[in-house]
Amino acid sequence: MRKYVLILCVAVTVAFCVSAELQASIKNRPFSLQLVLNGIQPALNDSAQIWLFSPYWGADVQYMVSQQFAIVGAFRSGKIYNDSVSTSLFKFNNDRANRRWSLTGISLGPKFYLNQRGHTTPYAQARFEMLLWNIKSHPANEAIVVENTDGNARDYKATEFGITIGLGLEQLLTDRVAFSLGAEYTHFAGIGADFAQWVKNSRSRAILQFGIGVSIHFGGKGRSMLEEAEKKPQNPNRISRKVYEEDADEEKDTVIAVPPPVPVRVDTVQSVPALVAPPDTDKDSDGVVDLLDKCKNTPIGAIVDRDGCPLDSDNDKIFDGIDRCPQTLPADVRHVDSTGCAPDSDGDGIADHRDLCPSTAKGVAVDSNGCVLDLDNDGVENSIDKCPDSSKELPINQDGCPDLVKIFEKQVFHKLFDAGEVKIRSDQTAVFDSIVKMLKMFPEVSVMVNGYTDDVGPDDGNLQLSQKRADAVKNYLASAGVADSRITSIGRGESNFMASNRTRNGREQNRRIELEFKF
Repeated sequence: MRKYVLILCVAVTVAFCVSAELQASIKNRPFSLQLVLNGIQPALNDSAQIWLFSPYWGADVQYMVSQQFAIVGAFRSGKIYNDSVSTSLFKFNNDRANRRWSLTGISLGPKFYLNQRGHTTPYAQARFEMLLWNIKSHPANEAIVVENTDGNARDYKATEFGITIGLGLEQLLTDRVAFSLGAEYTHFAGIGADFAQWVKNSRSRAILQFGIGVSIHFGGKGRSMLEEAEKKPQNPNRISRKVYEEDADEEKDTVIAVPPPVPVRVDTVQSVPALVAPPDTDKDSDGVVDLLDKCKNTPIGAIVDRDGCPLDSDNDKIFDGIDRCPQTLPADVRHVDSTGCAPDSDGDGIADHRDLCPSTAKGVAVDSNGCVLDLDNDGVENSIDKCPDSSKELPINQDGCPDLVKIFEKQVFHKLFDAGEVKIRSDQTAVFDSIVKMLKMFPEVSVMVNGYTDDVGPDDGNLQLSQKRADAVKNYLASAGVADSRITSIGRGESNFMASNRTRNGREQNRRIELEFKF
C-alpha cells in the first residue's frame, strides 16, 4: 500500500509543476488531470468465491464543456486476489488467495456536477468501459483453463465491455488543486466474454470501487475556478437595434448643406443670428434618421431596410426581428400568432391546422400529415420498430419483427403414406412446399421430423417403419433446398399416442409425422 501512496504523491507533484506551462498554451475551458487510488471489491457471482479487498489505481483526463458538464476519459489498472474455495470473511491480505486477476479498464463518458463548480461540489458520472482481464493461479502464476460456448478449452481471460456509474464529491483546495472522494459501480455486459454458462456463473460480473483522488486543473483564460464560482452574473438591460451596414454607410455620406450667414452691414443696429443645421433625429430608434426615414413609426425590434421600413421575409405580417419564425411556410402564413409562428401543440413540426394527428407523443417521428411514421404499415411505429421493412404477409411481434413463434408452430400430418409404405404419397407432397418457403426465408430456424406409428405389429418393426418415414420427409425437404444440417429425423415408433389404438380412427391419428421447429 505504501508504494501506491508514494507513486500518487510523485505524480501529483510533477503534474503541478507542468500545469503552469500548459496554462500558457491552452485558452479554452479548463482541463483536469486526476490521479486516483481505489479499493476494489468484485461482486455478483453465483459461486462461493469471497473476494479480497485490493488496490486499483488510475488516472482521469477531464474537459469541462460548461460549468456543470464535462467529458472524462479514464484509465484503471490493478490486481485482485481471491480465494475461490474459502467461505471466510473479507481479508486485507492475499495470504490465502489461490487466484489473481489482472484487470485494466479504459473508459469514456459524461460527468455532471450537481451545481456550478465551487469550493465543494457533488457530481455524478457514467462511462462506457472496455475491460481487459485474465485470471491465473496464485502464487504459481499459471493460466487457468476453462470452457468457451462451444465446449472447447481456453484460457480464463477476455476483452470485455461494461458500463460504469459513479457518485462523488470534489473539494477545491487551491485555484488549481482539488481533492475528491468517490464510489463507482462497473457492470460487465458479457460482450466479448465467450465462456460456457458455468464459467459465467462462477465469475464476478460487477466490481465496486471506493477511493480518493487528487486533481490538477489547467487551461482557462486567466480567471481561477474559485473566482468563476464566486462571480455574479450580470444582466445588462439593453435594447439592440438591427440596421443594414449599407444604411450606416449611406448615413455617413449624407451631408446637410448649411447656407452661408447673411452679411450684416456695419451701420445696422439690429443683428441677424447665423443659421445652423437642425440636429439629426431618429424618433423610432431604427437606426435611420428621420430625414431619410420613409417609415417613421417602425416598432421596436424590427429589422429595417435602407429607407427605414421594416422587412417581412415570409410575408406573414410579423416583421423580421420580432418574428420568432422568420421562415414560415406559405401554407402556414395565415395561421401565425403574434410571434410569427404557426401553433404546433404536440411539437412534431407540423402546424396544428395541417396536423391530422394533433396529439402525437413528443419525440416520435411523423409523416407530412403529423401522424406516426410507419413505413412498412405493420402497426408498429418506426421509432420502436426493430424491423422497419417487415413483410405484410407475416404475423409480427411487438417489436415489429416476424413472430417466429406463430409462423413456426408445431405441425402434425396424417395419411402421408399408404399402409406399410415409406414413400410419401404424390398427392401429399404439396403440403410441404409452404414449409420449405418459410425455412428458406428464415435460415436460423431448424426443424425436427418425428415419425410415429400405431401399436399394430411388432415394436421393433414399427420403430424402423417410423424412422424410414421420418427420413422420407427429411429427404423431401432437403431436395427442395433446405440445408441437410438444419433437419433432424427421428423415428419414435408406438410412443406418444394421440388417440386409442382400439378404433380405426384412433390408429389413423397415431400414424403421423410431426414437425417441431427450433430458433
